[in-house]
Amino acid sequence: MRPTLWSWVRTNWRVLRHPDDLYERVMIVPGKGRGLLLLNVVVAAFFLVDPWTGVLVGDPARAARNTDRLSETITYAWVLGIQVGAAALILLVLTWVEGLGLRFFGARRGWRVTRDVASQVCAHASVGWIFAALFPLVALALSTALVRNFPEWGGRFMNQRIDLSAFTPWAKRVSVGELVTLLGLVGGFLGGLMVFEMLVYVGVRRCRYANAPSEDPRAG
Repeated sequence: MRPTLWSWVRTNWRVLRHPDDLYERVMIVPGKGRGLLLLNVVVAAFFLVDPWTGVLVGDPARAARNTDRLSETITYAWVLGIQVGAAALILLVLTWVEGLGLRFFGARRGWRVTRDVASQVCAHASVGWIFAALFPLVALALSTALVRNFPEWGGRFMNQRIDLSAFTPWAKRVSVGELVTLLGLVGGFLGGLMVFEMLVYVGVRRCRYANAPSEDPRAG
């Protein structure tokens, strides 16, 4: 069946809703799942970097704000493209490392976790990276909503300063808002990472003795 946007959505939904059933039915075919992995990490990378494009000091997209509309749009597009590509590459490397870990620990336990098995498991679990990108945005949205909807209480609380000189020499005094933002970003990403890891765990448990269609089940 030719991959479509709907098949991508449906596959990710099945992974999240019924991971056991999906991994029981998945076919261990060399190269299968690469498109799913690539699309998931690109979507995740976009949500990871887009809120920060044109915000940080030194970003060409930020400097382009003083130019005409066309130049600003072109600059924003190529900067966003490079940043998305870099973030996607990082996620792909992390996924590749996860696959190596599956094969290493699988071999130690006597499981048949081949390269294709690890690839399939990680490809389907890669929807977790999208959550790793979205959870920090949710944390930022909640923090912003708190300040805007409760300016007297939320604003005053968020602007309080905390002395962290005993723990972080590079940030001696930070506001509660800055600390909450940092914790929300890190905690949100780690939450999405846990989604990825849990899906990987379910997948490797279900596919630990799987064989490719052309393989003899008695091999190995």
